[in-house]
Parts: sequence; structure tokens; C-alpha cells
Amino acid sequence: MGLFWFLVFLSISSSVVCVENDIQTYIVRVQNDLKPSAYSDVEHWYSSTLKSLDSYPLTNTNSESEQVKKGDFLHVYRTVFHGFSTRLTAQQAQQLKQRREILGVFPDRVRQLHTTRSPEFLGLISPASLSNGLLKESDFGSNVILGILDTGIWPERHSFHDEGLGPIPSHWKGECVEGENFTKALCNNKVIGARYFTAGYDAGRGGIFPINTSDVKSARDTDGHGDALPAKSFFPIVYAGNLTGAGFSSAMCMPNSMKPELIRGKLVVCDRGGIPRVAKGLAVRDAGGAGVVIANVAPLGEGLVADAHLIPGLAITESNGSTLKAFIATSQNPRATIVFHETRVGVKPAPVVASFSSRGPNPESAFVLKPDIIAPGVNILAAWPDGVSPTELKADPRRTLFNIASGTSMACPHVSGLAGLLKGAHPDWSAAMIRSALMTTADAHDHEGKPLLDETTYNVSNLWAFGAGHVNPERAVDPGLVYDLTVRDYVNFLCASNYTPRDIRTITHTPVKCSGVPLKPWNLNYPAISAEFDHSGPSNSEVEVMRIVTYVGNGPSTYTVEVVNPHGAIVTVDPAKLVFNKYNEKQNYVVRIVAEKRSVLPGNVERESGWLTWTDGTRHVTSPIVVNWK
Repeated sequence: MGLFWFLVFLSISSSVVCVENDIQTYIVRVQNDLKPSAYSDVEHWYSSTLKSLDSYPLTNTNSESEQVKKGDFLHVYRTVFHGFSTRLTAQQAQQLKQRREILGVFPDRVRQLHTTRSPEFLGLISPASLSNGLLKESDFGSNVILGILDTGIWPERHSFHDEGLGPIPSHWKGECVEGENFTKALCNNKVIGARYFTAGYDAGRGGIFPINTSDVKSARDTDGHGDALPAKSFFPIVYAGNLTGAGFSSAMCMPNSMKPELIRGKLVVCDRGGIPRVAKGLAVRDAGGAGVVIANVAPLGEGLVADAHLIPGLAITESNGSTLKAFIATSQNPRATIVFHETRVGVKPAPVVASFSSRGPNPESAFVLKPDIIAPGVNILAAWPDGVSPTELKADPRRTLFNIASGTSMACPHVSGLAGLLKGAHPDWSAAMIRSALMTTADAHDHEGKPLLDETTYNVSNLWAFGAGHVNPERAVDPGLVYDLTVRDYVNFLCASNYTPRDIRTITHTPVKCSGVPLKPWNLNYPAISAEFDHSGPSNSEVEVMRIVTYVGNGPSTYTVEVVNPHGAIVTVDPAKLVFNKYNEKQNYVVRIVAEKRSVLPGNVERESGWLTWTDGTRHVTSPIVVNWK
């Protein structure tokens, strides 16, 4: 599989605090077809526009900025959208917004980036799947190029070697850009391209946010996205929040918050939160502690992640933390030790929704379920750059080839890779069809067939935590039916959501006219169904939702519908049977949702969920149903 690494040092300057006379970096989107003919190119036009602003050019722009070297712009954008980035005062940014050709002016922001067993866990590697599964059908992703936005890579790591890979795909049009400690020779048949973009980042130096001085101007990563207790030795154990003079900061083991005379030689229990967990261990070490126990607090609940502590340490759940704190408080001379075990696999229940996983509902639209799906993202083995400790703390002298990491930054590559495999297996599928296949075949139950649990409480989770469910790639390769979307579908959705043509043009870059035909936002052909009811409506309210499915199976097939009603609503589907005769055939159906009247306080929303499934007896094409009362 060819991997295209599109590497960017993000980004630039904060949008919250302003210094240097309120100067910061802005991204400006422009309607290029309004360029006057007097200008030979858009850059001259952009430059003239900037020069028309009050007090331009700026006199105190940072001398290290690429803007000084190149002129008026940090970057000029010509592909995904049209426009430029530049340094402006808030007043100048406001002036720009008033111009007819300006679609938007956005303050730049810093964006922080957030294995070995994933293939087996996802069912990609098994005797059955290797002989006739997604990996085989996609030719292991052959001829698929993935683009990745990240802080960089450490190209010497084995993860980026290209042994056994074929030639670079012929449709590759990118390049391998040299930079600091990064030559073209480091690109190969796996890392087929690499670029870096630092102008906006440089513009923030000395400005309104801290810059990581270890970063280099290239595609190389310099960011990185102990001892053991003596066997059978028991140590005095204390809770940092109960020590003499302890306060909120002490309970959380903030640096310099604990008195060494009360900590020295002891195991210390710290509340999670406020600072990185490994930094708590460092604070305990600096105060003379023998080890650290990080106890979860609400809302983190029962979720645990692995950390490379600088001293012997472990994490415990909120419930276990309460038990341990009670033991410490009621014992005359409490003592404890930490017993280390090997890695355990096959832990049940699995999967579960991580306590830190991003949750819905969608704040922008009630008619698009978020999240879409969940994927492995906890305690993932990942390649790690040289020069960066596993804790990313300066006090940590350790270096490692690999590290254990958790977060969206770990889950996203799993889904991106699966999307690449599906594209390899089905080159004619659109991005919407791939998303549909992943969503409609996802698991809402764990490996024992029980409803997915939420790690926060270990109670049953819901759609606003896991979306359609946990990805199941071996089912996604043969979903039976998919929900496709075109650009026109998205435009209709924006029109129905009361976006103005000017707003929509910011996205489409072309003139848009919303038709006079009434459009409904809930009719976006998404693999989830959402309806909204006003509590002031009649005793029973009804909504009709339209969907179109595309058949991607082989030979004639008949699908029948199954419904699990949301509490307080009745769902019917017309027709209840769909008959397909050939590949790529499309069929329409209508979902009628009748909801009971509910009394909802102003500003509040009540939500219930259910499921709609089309099945041919073998495949199950499942969509979540969401009903909102407001």
C-alpha cells in the first residue's frame, strides 16, 4: 500500500488572547470569480485588497515570519478553497469581512494532535478472513494512496520501511520535499511523498501562544504524538488530598503542591485531572514518593489508559479509588504495594466506549448523528520518534522505538486504513458509500452479544456515545446496501438547514441557488435517521423521512425491513420489502415516525433511539433512529 504523508506543523496563533497590538494570523476565503480584469492574477488582487486596509502594512510583524520574506501572504490557497493567510489586526480583519468578494475571515488556531493487536481485534486477520476477506479482496490495499495530516514521522522507524511493497501507484502526483534532517532519500514505496508547511507556524513565534522549539522545518516528527518496586515490599500509602494543609492542587498532585516530609518513601494516591497523569508521577517523585496511584474521578469513571510513569505507578477506576481512599482513611497504618503483571489480551467485555471518547449529540444539526462510529483507540502501540521521551516530559531521559498511546489520534488511523481497504476492494465506491458500509455493518453489541457498555459508568451506552457502533470491517466489505450522497444532496441539506447562498458558497466555491421547492434537512441520505418534534405541536406529531439505498450485491436479492421503535414513537416503513435485480440498482423508501406529545422545558431536548434494519437473511443493513423532542 502506498502511503502519502501530508505533513503539517499546525498551526499558527490563538484566537483568544491578543498581544502585539492585537495582531494575529487569519485565514481569508475569497470568491475568486469576482476578480477585476485589471489584475493579471489573484495574488496581485489579494495584495491590493490588503493594501487598502487601514494601517497596512503592519510595522511590527515578527521578523522571523515567512510573511516578511514572501510579502503580504503566509500562504495562498488554490486547491481545496481559494484565498490566503496573513497577519492582521482585529480591526483589519473586520474591514475585510465587509468586502463583497470575501467569503470568510477566520482566526487561526492551534490544533493539538491527539499496534499490534488491532488487525486481530477487528477480525481482519483470521484463517477465514485471510482466505476470503477484506484484506484479500482489497489486495491488501494495493494501489490505494492515503493522505495523512500530522506533526510528522520518524522515517527510519520500521513502520515506514517498504519491504515487499510494489511500485508507487501511477496516479500519484505529489512530491517528496526536503527539509531539516529530511532528504528525498527517506521517501520510498511506502512513504511516497512528504511535505511540510510552517509559514503560519513561524508567524506565531514570539506571539500569542507557546511554540515547541524542538520542532524542525521538515516532515520529520520531533513531537511524538521506571523503576520497579522491590518484590513483596509494602510501603506506607497516603491520599494526597488528606495530607495536612492539602487543597485542591495537592489532591491532584500538582507540581510543588505536596510537602516532601509527608510524601517521602510512600505510595501516593492522586486524583486524575488538571495535568498529564505522568506529570503527577513526576511531582510525587520530586517530593520523594516511592510510587503513584492515579485514581479516576467523575466523569472519567471506570476508564483506564496505560502510562509510562517515571516511578512505579498504576491507574485505578473511580470505584476502586473510592474503596482505596476509604481504606487509607480508616486504617491506622495503611500500607500497600504495586504488583506488576504481563499484558492481558481477551479482556471482557470488549469493545466498550472509552470514557474520554468524543460524544454527541451533533451541536450543529439534529439531523446528522454524531459520532458516526467508534474504533480502537485505547492503549495502541505506535511508532515513536527519536529524541522524544515516552512521557514527553523534559525530565524523562528515556527513549523508545514505540510507545502506547490513546485518543482520537489512534482511532482515526484505524478508520482511515479501513476506508482505504474498502476503496481497494471497491474502486467504484464513493466516500459516502464507504462511510455507509462502515456504519450500517457496525456492532452495537460486544463480542458476547451484549449491548455496548460505557466505560465511564459501565452501564449500557447509547447512540450519542458510539454512533452506529464499533467498526466491523469484514462485514463492511459486503454490506448489501449502501446510502450514497452527491454534492447536490449536501447543498440541498445546507439549503434546508437555512444556510444562505453566501454561506453555502463558502463551502462549494461556486454560485448556489436554493430551489423554491421546500426541502427537509432530515431527508439527507445519511445512514442514520433523525426526526425532531416540537413539544408545542399536536398530541401526536408525524414526520416522513425519505431514503434511497443502492444495491451492491451480486445477483437478484430481496430485503425486508425490521424496526426497533424508539420509546415514545412508532416507526413504519413503506415499502416493507425491496427487490433488487442488478448491481447498482437504487430503491426508495419512506420512514414514518409518529411521536407522542411530551412536555419539555424551554431550552431542553429529550432524546430516544431505535433501529431500522434491512436484511436479506444473511446481511443486515442497520441504521440508528433518533427522535428528539424540544
